[in-house]
Amino acid sequence: MKPEAAEQTADEITRGLLELTAVRDQQGSPGALITTIDSAENTFYTNDAWSISDASPDELRSGMKNLVDKMPAAGWEIESYKPANSEAKQPQLRAVHKKSGYKVFAELLIRSERKNGHDHPSASRKDLIGFTVTSPAYQAPEGTKIQEYTHAPTEPQVVAELVSDATRHSGSTPFG
Repeated sequence: MKPEAAEQTADEITRGLLELTAVRDQQGSPGALITTIDSAENTFYTNDAWSISDASPDELRSGMKNLVDKMPAAGWEIESYKPANSEAKQPQLRAVHKKSGYKVFAELLIRSERKNGHDHPSASRKDLIGFTVTSPAYQAPEGTKIQEYTHAPTEPQVVAELVSDATRHSGSTPFG
């Protein structure tokens, strides 16, 4: 697959997830990053970390529920939906899109439900639903200069704390 096509597919997946939440007036993602896989030449995947944050806690809870309720009809298989392994026990969702192979991790983070306080270094600064959307591995067509599409690591977004630093830039996906 060409990197441009993978980025376009990632954008479509993100827009679809945003629509499933039915949370109004959201921007979605600034765009997926192309990440190379160190062990395979010209092989890459897209990784897109973004969040919905300009909404009330009730709207976000409703958005998370909408995801769980609507994903199966939109071609998603929910692999898990359970409380986080944290004091706050806020819901986490893992799903795979059956047709495209894209995977999503989503977590609802409501500040008032945190047990460790709002000043903890790992505490989100806003109420949000954080998303990490990861594509399957792709082989770029022969002659593609994949380095032209990859980006240097940037400052982590709020959602970046959902995926460990070791997997974000190591060439492996957060889903194995």
